Amino acid sequence: KIRKFVSKKRSYDTQDIKDGKDIIQSGEKTIDNFSVNHNTAKMTSAPSPATDDIVLELLEEEKTPFSKMLYSISDIIQRSPPPSPKAGRRQDSQHNLSSQQCSTIEYSSSMLTSLKESLSFRSDEERPLLTLDNSSHRHLPSYSSNGTVGDEASNKGDVMIALSFLKDFERGRPITLSPDLERITPLQLTLRNFRFSKLWTVLLYVAIACLFTASYFESYAEIQDFQDRNNPKIVSILTFISVFIFLTDVTLRTYYRGSISVDGKVQLRSFPEWTMPLMVFLAALSIETIVKVSMFEKGQILYIWMGAFKPIVLFYVSSKSRNALEAVYRVLPVVSKVLCLEVFIIYAFAAVATQLYQDFEKYKDLQTSFVSLFELSTTVVNPSIWMGVYDHYKTSALFFVLFDITSVFYLHSVVLSVVFQTFMEAMSDIRERLLADRADAIRLSFSALMKENGGGEENTVDTLKLKHVFKKLRPHYSETKLNGLIQLVDPASLGILNFQSFRSHVPLALNASLRTAKFTSTSTLLLEALAAFVAFSNLLYVCVISSSYESDWSNGAVIPLGITIVTLGLFELILRLPFCSSFIPSTTKWDGFLDGVASIAALLSLYGIFYSSDLKYEFLLLGRSLDMLRILRFFPIFRSIVKRTAEVMPSLLGPVALVISSCHIFTYIGIAIWNGAIDVGSHKDILTPFYDLNNFNSYNSGLVTMFQTLVVNDWYAIAEVYLYANWCSDGYIVYTFFILANLVGVSILLNVFISFFVGVSKLDVSCKLCTKITYFKV
Repeated sequence: KIRKFVSKKRSYDTQDIKDGKDIIQSGEKTIDNFSVNHNTAKMTSAPSPATDDIVLELLEEEKTPFSKMLYSISDIIQRSPPPSPKAGRRQDSQHNLSSQQCSTIEYSSSMLTSLKESLSFRSDEERPLLTLDNSSHRHLPSYSSNGTVGDEASNKGDVMIALSFLKDFERGRPITLSPDLERITPLQLTLRNFRFSKLWTVLLYVAIACLFTASYFESYAEIQDFQDRNNPKIVSILTFISVFIFLTDVTLRTYYRGSISVDGKVQLRSFPEWTMPLMVFLAALSIETIVKVSMFEKGQILYIWMGAFKPIVLFYVSSKSRNALEAVYRVLPVVSKVLCLEVFIIYAFAAVATQLYQDFEKYKDLQTSFVSLFELSTTVVNPSIWMGVYDHYKTSALFFVLFDITSVFYLHSVVLSVVFQTFMEAMSDIRERLLADRADAIRLSFSALMKENGGGEENTVDTLKLKHVFKKLRPHYSETKLNGLIQLVDPASLGILNFQSFRSHVPLALNASLRTAKFTSTSTLLLEALAAFVAFSNLLYVCVISSSYESDWSNGAVIPLGITIVTLGLFELILRLPFCSSFIPSTTKWDGFLDGVASIAALLSLYGIFYSSDLKYEFLLLGRSLDMLRILRFFPIFRSIVKRTAEVMPSLLGPVALVISSCHIFTYIGIAIWNGAIDVGSHKDILTPFYDLNNFNSYNSGLVTMFQTLVVNDWYAIAEVYLYANWCSDGYIVYTFFILANLVGVSILLNVFISFFVGVSKLDVSCKLCTKITYFKV
């Protein structure tokens, strides 16, 4: 009967429906007898992976949901072992039944139930829709006939709670609402949604920008009059704007996180990470700002020293920054020992150099030799620092080459390998914790949507509710794509999900990308031809005009050609916008980076053409030069690089926050030591020209100085500036500061950067549960 039933594939008559019902009855009878003999009436285990593999293998070539279910039921019944004659007693039955057999029985029971429902709810006119297409789920009783989602169902509290937990899952953060679902109120849901809205996220970044901008205005030495009149007001306004936003954020997070019941007592959940350090910092910063601004007098230099701890807000806002800091905590104990070994070996080489070459200025004593060899280990003075010695003693090359091999090739590689290994181990541990957080989010979202099924024997989730959640998670998805997500979650079209299926299939659906199939048409080809023409014309225009800018023939052609290219380029960009793609589809998707740069370039060129009279040519050519990146869109390798960079960039925020924090803290330390100690231009004949601009007379110049130190090149020349400072010019102070900054910034933090990029292909730092992204064309 089964073979006859599925042989027709698409067309079913009344006899086929009768045969299907006979199959259901015989299958149910077989399973009931098996369950009674083995006492398996209340089993709730999910199908084992082996059973799933068998079923999927059998169904691979089938085309209809009926065929799939019938073949599966047939195979399950045939593979089920016969009842054991000795299985009459309950205590012996558990030993006669394997877990895979239990899973097989329950899976076949659910498939029989689905088949029964589909036969009951499908009329003769609807039978041609049984093909596996967009309507393959319409026979399920849990879906409406047209697949639309009703407003009443989508606004239910359980759907909104599950939506919040699944958003936490997607973002890889700990659960934001209380795990005690009964205590979650609508107000908490509203505040939680507002807290994670784009508006509030922008306000948080505005608060961070205001906080760090206030440091810029604390000592603006280049414009003293402006400082005396306005800086205290600007500092206080910017500081209290950021304080207000952060205090509001703490209040929101404390309220929507809710309470839990512990031993019958209701308690507030623990504060999120870095909340208490943030509160202490904001209180101290506010007090110091109020006191110093109120006591400020004209001619004074205003510094808020609590500003050195401003990176706390970065670690409060960004979980990736917290993870990177935790990884550095793991790295620091190990790498500090290796750095101590490196410094000691350099010190030993310095002692030898002092004995061998003490007639030379750079090696006259142990301290000077150590500084010289440390400079050499950073390669910034190689080989100039030992060429004078080599001129007198050719054999000195053996010593310095040995030192270069030991310090540059060996010790630096050891530091990098230790940082990389420890960093990757730390990130693996962090990844496991984040996966545990995601597992909690999945479990709680299932609990929010859970219903009692069939008298409470099994907890399940209705796929209709899950579709409401998906619609809110993917508001830009059409009904066809939403049905595609449901097919991923419920491939057997059962209409309900147990926890095992929910836990395994929902992450797959959330990590899947459903794309509409694009078909080539005449308009598409014309649009792509226009894009190619604009890109290559712009490249040729910039190369020709820039190389012969002063020639007579080009002066009259710059503006007309520029206007033509700008107009065509802007027209092509408008046609490729997402809201225009439905009229004229493009074979290449809108790229936020490349097309965003092209848009900025067009605006610059238009400004030069229509609004700027004095700098018309400059703005026009600036925009056209920037728009040269447009041509990269036509090369798949460049698009792949840009796409991969966009994927990695969010995870890069953690290491970037560490580098910014390091520069910020060392800038405040430098300000505390040398603020106003460098007289710019007073030692022109001694120092490297313009290097005294690298000073700590203000916050902005201090940041520039620390960035110059971070990129290593000529850091020794910057350090020499402070040997001529008005105070604290002792070599022990100067070189201790800059060597320490080099070890922290370069040997640790930049190596963390390198470790991140080396390991990004090995470890999925975004911690997705499904590492394989599935793409479907609809």
